[in-house]
Amino acid sequence: IKIGSAERQRYAGWYKDTIRALAKAGISTICYNFMPVVDWTRTDLMYRLATTGYALRFDAIDFAAYDVFVLKRKNAEASYSPARLEEAEARLKSLSDEQIEKVERNLIAGLPATERKYNRETMREALADYDAIGPAE
Repeated sequence: IKIGSAERQRYAGWYKDTIRALAKAGISTICYNFMPVVDWTRTDLMYRLATTGYALRFDAIDFAAYDVFVLKRKNAEASYSPARLEEAEARLKSLSDEQIEKVERNLIAGLPATERKYNRETMREALADYDAIGPAE
């Protein structure tokens, strides 16, 4: 919807249908976040909790390390503060190749509810669709 793709009418229609169904069910407050590429993104899909359970976990430093230094998204550095970039670089240096690959798999693989699966190149391409979209849009 945000980038004006050919599919925008279909997605907007589904959203309207959902709102109508929620209203019909008596729900009057709806909060929805549009996260077009990295929705449900987590850096760890099996984070061990102190209670011995597991949870999905997002680590902003791991994400920045991947975004800037592994994925190498165009102008990614501009999305982070100098302090976060330092943290990300240090984190990347502390990770083994296997750990980096695991973070990448977690970030770009998506989850069962998502429609798309990515590899590094297709992830860059998908994110590039949003290069011209700024805070005003």
